[in-house]
Amino acid sequence: ILLSLVRTKSVGHIRDVRRLIVAMSRARLGLYVFCRLALFENCYELTPAFNKLLERPTKLELKINEMWPSDRDVTDHSDPYTIADVTHI
Repeated sequence: ILLSLVRTKSVGHIRDVRRLIVAMSRARLGLYVFCRLALFENCYELTPAFNKLLERPTKLELKINEMWPSDRDVTDHSDPYTIADVTHI
């Protein structure tokens, strides 16, 4: 699931935590949330959900030249390419 919250200056409709829970519960292979973290981490209604999300890395890491489906072992974390910010993409 790719969840884009980048084109907003306010929390808006995602403040209803049920919307975020739907996105999180449908993510079977991965959940990538693109947002302005400072905006959403201060939202009281979303604190439990964002605390859970923040237990994971907040930077996008890619394996160069990897295609889907991959035969790489899930425990292999060697040499990830870390995306620093949106301009780096």
